[in-house]
Amino acid sequence: MIRDKRKFERFKILLNLEIKPTKVATEYLFGIIRNFSQEGFSFVSEKFELEPGENMELRLKHPLRNNFIFAFGEIIWKREVNNRCVAGLKLRAMDKDAKDEILKYAYDKQIKSKGNF
Repeated sequence: MIRDKRKFERFKILLNLEIKPTKVATEYLFGIIRNFSQEGFSFVSEKFELEPGENMELRLKHPLRNNFIFAFGEIIWKREVNNRCVAGLKLRAMDKDAKDEILKYAYDKQIKSKGNF
């Protein structure tokens, strides 16, 4: 049996994301969040040159408003697939209210998709 090390449930959600490594001066790269939890998320993005343990600046598209949420996180794992990266990120800094709104939105979508109104 595979044991899941996660403390918090992950919710499937697709959100636009822009990422920028903090150690190099570069433009933001485009990505998509695949799932989201209290502590972090996984995402797919353009290829980037960061390794686990390194930090990134983040701009997440708010799912209910036309604005971005700024955050900061650490790469936990990363895989390169074709010309893309799939990675897991631990959130280090993010507005608590914005995070709570995203989690509520993701939870509500998950419940509705299961038919549990």
